[in-house]
Amino acid sequence: MVSLLIPSDFGPGVSADARIDDVGIEISIREISVISSVKELWNAESELLAILIVVFSIAWPYLNLLLTLLVWVTPWKTANAHRRETFIAVLDALGKWGLFDTLVLIVMMGGLQIVTDPAAIGLGALSGVTEEGMEGPNLRTYLTPLWGFYGFFIAALLSLIGSHLVLYYQRKVIYFNGHNTDVKEGDPEEQMKDDGHIEGVAALTALSGISICNPIFYIIPSILMIAFIVIGFFINVVSFTYNSESETHFSLYSLGMGITDAPLPDTNKTGPRFMAVIYFLMSLVIPVLNIITFVILYLKPMKREAQKIALYIAEVSFAWSTTGPLVFSLFTSVHQVPRFANSLIGGLCDGCLLVESELKAEVTVYLFGTMGHGIAAYYLLHKAHTALYYPPPKI
Repeated sequence: MVSLLIPSDFGPGVSADARIDDVGIEISIREISVISSVKELWNAESELLAILIVVFSIAWPYLNLLLTLLVWVTPWKTANAHRRETFIAVLDALGKWGLFDTLVLIVMMGGLQIVTDPAAIGLGALSGVTEEGMEGPNLRTYLTPLWGFYGFFIAALLSLIGSHLVLYYQRKVIYFNGHNTDVKEGDPEEQMKDDGHIEGVAALTALSGISICNPIFYIIPSILMIAFIVIGFFINVVSFTYNSESETHFSLYSLGMGITDAPLPDTNKTGPRFMAVIYFLMSLVIPVLNIITFVILYLKPMKREAQKIALYIAEVSFAWSTTGPLVFSLFTSVHQVPRFANSLIGGLCDGCLLVESELKAEVTVYLFGTMGHGIAAYYLLHKAHTALYYPPPKI
């Protein structure tokens, strides 16, 4: 994964391009890498976004891989096995924050599909009205992902998979190879049959200590969180204005749909389509499935081994849910991206292009769903793990 990250950080990540209608002229404005984007953002007075990209998209992926490797190769001791497991679980849950740069790029790919005058990039001779009284051609801007971006994207996904495997084998060593010293007399582990299954079934609500008689107290909050996430995904949350004239509104859905439209028309669409699919899965489908998994885990009576499998599915799906990084990228980048665009594109002709943006109040709908989901997930994961792996002795 490091062999993917290093070239991806320094290699061309995205190309800012332009196309002039009716003329068919395509112009490459600039190629940007992850590293060079920090300098570009800093020069454009987008210091906050530059710092966040350094933290989340440059430093964090390497640190995450290093910590995961150290946990994997360092000899473990029974005395600190559970603290080690908790540390791996935290790394697993936080791995998705390495996709911050990707999510910022998605906002840019949707918001910077600008239709303007060719003078915006210094081609004033093509603007205005022709001698025949016809208006001159429009200039359309595009952001085309390059191999550096896809390398970084794939490395981030592989890092998530790697942390899942490390967590799985850590638990296998502790709980399935006879190294767990926390089992007390009377614990369910001692009630196992020869085939390794627990006699009888029970809902996790009773085992976790947060049992509520009426299941509706679990179902209603889950429905509300799903509703906030789904509705918040489809309503307009941000708007971009170009040259104080054309205002375009975007939802998280339309930003995702714009991924395949962002590259130049004659660009191969396989990469953008893959990127769009992952975006919709991680920002909408997986969070909803994760909430449903928690409802099943806590309310459906299952044998203990089945509950452990359901818990692992809940952990993995939560690790792949990018609702938190996505909403954070919106709040931190929506006012920074126009500065970058004005510097990158409009800098070719001072004052010819002015991009402005506004984060709408409706974004709080997705934010409420994200916060509710995040808080509930961390709490329920902790309670489920405590109940299933170190249960209190029976009285």
